[in-house]
Amino acid sequence: MTFVIKDLKPLSIVEGEGFRELMHIAVPEYIVPCRITITRQTDQMAIVERENLKKVLKYIPNVCLTVDFWTSVANNSYLGVTCHFLDNWKLRNRILETVEVPESHTSENIFNNIKSVINL
Repeated sequence: MTFVIKDLKPLSIVEGEGFRELMHIAVPEYIVPCRITITRQTDQMAIVERENLKKVLKYIPNVCLTVDFWTSVANNSYLGVTCHFLDNWKLRNRILETVEVPESHTSENIFNNIKSVINL
């Protein structure tokens, strides 16, 4: 099962009175889980997806990586690593990881961060 991030709302939205009221009206029988439950479930899903990706990539001869660096409004630096590959002639993309990079952006630090992501 593949999930697509759509609107970048924080998980705490499920604890809001307005959201809970909306869900009660829309689907009264549904019990909205708390933020901690959703976090635990997404962490578990990430572990399963990572293992599935490892299995798939064993049989893919060519994988391309892209690396993105950016700085948040709070002035925190992040590194994102994405892999791209062909699977039955369909282009697939998977985010391997996004990590905070507090140290200076020297080539050695960048290399070490990328290496740690790739060695998952």
